[in-house]
Amino acid sequence: MHTPRHLTMLAMLLIVLVQGVAQGAGLTEAQVRGTIGALHDLEATFGKNTGKEGPPADLTAYARSQAEIDQAMVILRKHGFDSVETWISVAQRVVTAYMSVKMTQEQPGVAEEMRRARAEIEASPDMTPEQKQQMLAMMEQSMASIRAMSSAPSEDVATVRKLLPELDAVFGGD
Repeated sequence: MHTPRHLTMLAMLLIVLVQGVAQGAGLTEAQVRGTIGALHDLEATFGKNTGKEGPPADLTAYARSQAEIDQAMVILRKHGFDSVETWISVAQRVVTAYMSVKMTQEQPGVAEEMRRARAEIEASPDMTPEQKQQMLAMMEQSMASIRAMSSAPSEDVATVRKLLPELDAVFGGD
């Protein structure tokens, strides 16, 4: 059963997610290290391996009861976050910058792969024009997602690059 406090927190998180991350000053190393530390401690405390997918949209990925949410808040405060909203905002920026770095590293290969796949679809005698159109539309959606993931602010990307080995360990990067 959800308490009013829990429902309020979830509603606020949805607002943060829908509005997107407000961009101000670039991420600091302390914020990135705080995100890494919080993910490690939350995983260790609650026994969930959520770091590989990035930070969750709210604390319910870790904590189910109000006592667990309070315990998670202690962890977040220990790592420099004064609220769930702040942690989520910073963690989203960290993940976006991390994905931007990874996409930039892999982009030449991805672009070439997509070009080859597009050519194969267009040349396929086994597909109808409608099927080809659907496949090409899906590829364009994928490319749009890749472009969106690789469009983090340059200040955030620069900070994340400095801590790439630690983030790779958290997110399972190369």
